[in-house]
Amino acid sequence: MSAPVDVAVAVLIRSDGAALLAQRPASKVYSGYWEFPGGKIEPGEPVAEALGREIREELGIEIERAYPWITRVFTYPHAKVRLHFYRVTAWRGEPRAIE
Repeated sequence: MSAPVDVAVAVLIRSDGAALLAQRPASKVYSGYWEFPGGKIEPGEPVAEALGREIREELGIEIERAYPWITRVFTYPHAKVRLHFYRVTAWRGEPRAIE
């Protein structure tokens, strides 16, 4: 299998400790599964920039405070991914499903 695909992942945590999960759409692999929002990192793009871009595109919010948390590699039947998890504790706007 080739090199892993790098993915920026946001774990949005409210002040009461609740975290936001998104359900994968019917058009995607693993449709109906729950996941943290995020997406692929473009070649040469810093992880934090990719995180901000993906969260704007998917949820329509602006990240104000995010911290690198943990990185994990997962091998799925269709792909190998390197997930860069960020703990997001402040954002501007109300998250809503866009993509």
